[in-house]
Parts: sequence; C-alpha cells; structure tokens
Amino acid sequence: VKDIINTVVVTSNPVEEGKINIRFYGFDVTSTVKIKLFSYKGEVVFKNEFTAEEVQSIFNESVNNKILKTGKYILEYESNGIKKKQSMLIW
Repeated sequence: VKDIINTVVVTSNPVEEGKINIRFYGFDVTSTVKIKLFSYKGEVVFKNEFTAEEVQSIFNESVNNKILKTGKYILEYESNGIKKKQSMLIW
C-alpha cells in the first residue's frame, strides 16, 4: 500500500460532536489541498484549504454536526490541478 498517492480519507463515523478526522496520504510536501463536501442535493456543507504543513499530518476538523446529518455525501478534493471525487456515508 506504499503507492497510495494523493488520497484523502475522512474518518470518525458515526460523527461525534461534529468532529471528523481528515487524513492525507501521498501528497507532495509542497502540496496544498482544497476540500469540498457536498450533500447529495449538491449543497456545499463544508469547504477548506489545507496548507502543505497540514497535509503532512492527520488534521482534526470540527464541523457543525447539524450540517452532517445521516446520509450520502460527495467528497471532492483538489491538489496541483488534479481533482478527485469520492462518495461518503455519514451515520
């Protein structure tokens, strides 16, 4: 699994007290990462840009748990002009 490149993983499911952990894997040490979390209705419920320093570690982010209700979400992230999307379930 050493070849994981430019991957973002959001953990802590179920979400407790509105806190999620954002983990960055395989990003270049100079990379910044823009993250958007969309509801399945297309609404942006969370967005942030993470610095190169933050990308090199596990980043704990507090999100209003009223925003992250049980359901399906789309996680979109972009770094160095490359954009990726993945589905995400919150329960």
